[in-house]
Amino acid sequence: MKYETGKAPKMIGDKENYRYVLQQNGKKTLVVLGVNPSTASDEKTDPTIDTVLRIVRDNKGYDSFAMINLYPKRTPKVSNLPSEKEFNANEMKKNCEYIRELVKNNKDVLLAFGNCIEERKYLTTCFKNIVETIKDLKPNYKVIALTGDGNPCHPLYAWHCNGVIFAPNEKRSYIIQDLKDVCTLRVLNK
Repeated sequence: MKYETGKAPKMIGDKENYRYVLQQNGKKTLVVLGVNPSTASDEKTDPTIDTVLRIVRDNKGYDSFAMINLYPKRTPKVSNLPSEKEFNANEMKKNCEYIRELVKNNKDVLLAFGNCIEERKYLTTCFKNIVETIKDLKPNYKVIALTGDGNPCHPLYAWHCNGVIFAPNEKRSYIIQDLKDVCTLRVLNK
C-alpha cells in the first residue's frame, strides 16, 4: 500500500538494514514503539503501519505518527533478528539517541511490542534503556491493551488481547488508553 498524497513520512535509516524512525509530520504525533522495523519505508506501508494509520485516524487529536522500535534491525520476523551473540550495542545506543530526540517534541508514546519482546533477551534490555533514556522527558505512555502475559499488545494482534476498546464501526482499529505506570509492566519487573 502507498501513503496518501502529501502524507508520506520521512525515514531515518535505510531500506535494507536499519530503520530508526519513520515519521509523518503533523501537529499532534503519536509515537509508536514496536519491536523491530519490517518492510515499511518512506515510499510504502506494511501491515503494521496500515494499522497505525487507522489508530491515528480513530483516536481524536492525532494527525500523524512516528514509528520507532526496540531494536532498529529490519526484518519481517522477530525470529530473524540477530542472536544474543550478534546483538549490536552500538545500534541500540544510536536507536535510543534518535528516540530521545523524537520524544522531546512528541510526548504520547504507544507501547506496541507484544509478547515478541520475549523472543530475544536483549529486547527487554533495549526497552529498559529506552525507558531510562526518555524518563526525564516525562512521556505519556499509552497501550491498546495488555496481552495475557502482561505486555503491551502489538496492533496487528491486539484483537487477541483482553480489554481492547475498538473504534466505532471498525473491528480492527483500536482506541488507545493511558498506561498508569510503565514500571508496572512485567518486562521491567523481571
